Amino acid sequence: MIFNIGINVGEMYLDKGYLLRANAQLIADIGAVPYIAIKINVKSKSYGYPAWKKMVNIYRENHDDYAMHYHRRSIIEGIFSAMKRRMQSSIRSRIFHNQVL
Repeated sequence: MIFNIGINVGEMYLDKGYLLRANAQLIADIGAVPYIAIKINVKSKSYGYPAWKKMVNIYRENHDDYAMHYHRRSIIEGIFSAMKRRMQSSIRSRIFHNQVL
């Protein structure tokens, strides 16, 4: 299944909570490279999701390069955290009622 979202997503960084073969494949289907935090006991068997095997092999063959790419996620999280601290109540929630103190 190929999705057209209308923007170019080069790489996508996700934590271990999103470590699924289907997620890796969906990311690859939109034309991005998945960088999902890999657990120690992960298997490279793809079970029909070739993006999974490719991602795990990249991790195993060049762990330092994979870690460098995945580290960008912590930079992004830091930016979001700074924005939330700076704008406090206006970013608390999408629902207006929850934005008011």
